[in-house]
Amino acid sequence: MHKPKIRRMKNFSIRRIEESDDLLRVRNLVYFGFLEVSWPYFTNILRRPTFYIPTAILFGFTTLHLTSAINALFALLLLLTAFYQWIKFKISQSIVTRFIRGQMTSWKEINDHFINVGGDFFVATINGKIVGCVGMEIAKDGVPNIVRLTTDIDYRGRGVARKLMDHLIGDAKTKGFHRLTLGTSEYQYGAVSLYKKTGWKHVNRIVLMAIPYKYYVNNYEKLI
Repeated sequence: MHKPKIRRMKNFSIRRIEESDDLLRVRNLVYFGFLEVSWPYFTNILRRPTFYIPTAILFGFTTLHLTSAINALFALLLLLTAFYQWIKFKISQSIVTRFIRGQMTSWKEINDHFINVGGDFFVATINGKIVGCVGMEIAKDGVPNIVRLTTDIDYRGRGVARKLMDHLIGDAKTKGFHRLTLGTSEYQYGAVSLYKKTGWKHVNRIVLMAIPYKYYVNNYEKLI
């Protein structure tokens, strides 16, 4: 896939989100970013004992040349196990999708959740097109938490996310903050790699959602 290059910095800019078409574009970026994480999450499920043990049993019995009826029975068991895991995955996906769709539904929410409470929300643009975003919300303990760091798939590998992060850190310093936190899924490989390269310290791993699957979030912090 062709990736447009950022040849000149004048084509690239970072600004605060505006009350225009920004909201819809940002919501779509965040939503499709989540969908990208879903598939690695499902393939990890396929490596769990509840899936690969029936698979091993199936091939073990097939190797022993047992009757076709028994082979068919274990093949059915495998398919039912896969279907059961798929249904649980779709339920998990639906829960998180509804959560994301329920976020950032209005300009008032952006103001109330980010801007008017000491946080902020920025978008990165290239030739006027929004290609990335990042938000800073203020947690109950008063520590800024970075959320919604997302880059358009066609503009990955160009440093957009890093520039957004640097801009937000600069904004946090200007506001007098000295520590930042964030949380991310272990399946967001690009984000995890960025955090490790830029000095974020891993704090803990918690369960964000336990039904129907345990969905883990890795928390990081950084002193600025």
